[in-house]
Amino acid sequence: MGLVARIKAGLLLLVGVVLTGIIGYKILVGKDWSILDSIYMTVITLSTVGFEEVVDISHNPPAKVFTIFLIILGMGTL
Repeated sequence: MGLVARIKAGLLLLVGVVLTGIIGYKILVGKDWSILDSIYMTVITLSTVGFEEVVDISHNPPAKVFTIFLIILGMGTL
């Protein structure tokens, strides 16, 4: 596999992880978050900034497990 093909594959995987994060947060938190909130949470999670959650997910175990999954998937992809 050539360099260009590997770069394209990596970018495609990264886009897939970001979309997974956005959709996952929107589904798990629902009406409490907008799409922009889901994008924000995905970006701060994947970039390991961890600035501040839009909505407290400490009482939402599925969202916490999803965040763990997203961190592992994102770091593995990067």
